[in-house]
Amino acid sequence: MLHRLISQNRKDEDIAFCIKVSIASWLNYIVGAVSSLIVDPKLAHHAYFPSRQYAPGSIWVVSALSLVVLGGTLSLMARSRPSNRLWLGIAPLWFVSLPTFYILRPEVPHNAFFVQITLCSILTAVAAWVRYHPMDTAYLTESAVLTQAKLERAKEEIAFWRSAFVYTLGGFLAILFSWLNTVVDLNKLITTEAREQFLMNLASSYRVISIGVWIIFGVLAEIATKTREAIRHLEMIRSPEPDKSAKP
Repeated sequence: MLHRLISQNRKDEDIAFCIKVSIASWLNYIVGAVSSLIVDPKLAHHAYFPSRQYAPGSIWVVSALSLVVLGGTLSLMARSRPSNRLWLGIAPLWFVSLPTFYILRPEVPHNAFFVQITLCSILTAVAAWVRYHPMDTAYLTESAVLTQAKLERAKEEIAFWRSAFVYTLGGFLAILFSWLNTVVDLNKLITTEAREQFLMNLASSYRVISIGVWIIFGVLAEIATKTREAIRHLEMIRSPEPDKSAKP
């Protein structure tokens, strides 16, 4: 029994990451679906789908489906091998989204909801790839490799992940502002009513925030973890001790 518990703990040693993915999928699903259910019926002047009326109790159905996303993602990821967690982390989200598209008809697929879950899935896949991307450590114990070469190799690894962090953060901030401006301009084309534009912009801001939170605590956090791992590899390399027998 003890051996089984130890093996299980080792298998799920990164359970915190699985929980993060589950919460991120749940958050983006619930924000994308509920915001659409609340705002869409109020858009009487929508250019394509004015005054949509959804079935009574749709919000409760979506809330129940969101728990399936949360529990299903956590269960699948925790029980699977790390090599399978990249696609298992997004499978429950899309599985539950299929009936949600039906709930949000006649706009099938619902544009805002589709973009929300697509971006969430992409970020989840990137975060999982970064987390489970193997780092080369064989050179650390290779006696044939000079210490200076080991140091340079470790420094290159650190520089790579630090650059990835900076570029990802910079790209996110650059895209964020252009994304918000694009959404505001697009909403002006969808409806001419200022009140309806305000509601759409408010819903869009919640969607952007939920995506931004996952970028920070998902992709950027995993890149930072990889950077710290590379730094630990550098600290493992010991400089050769000077030859005390050599004459000055």
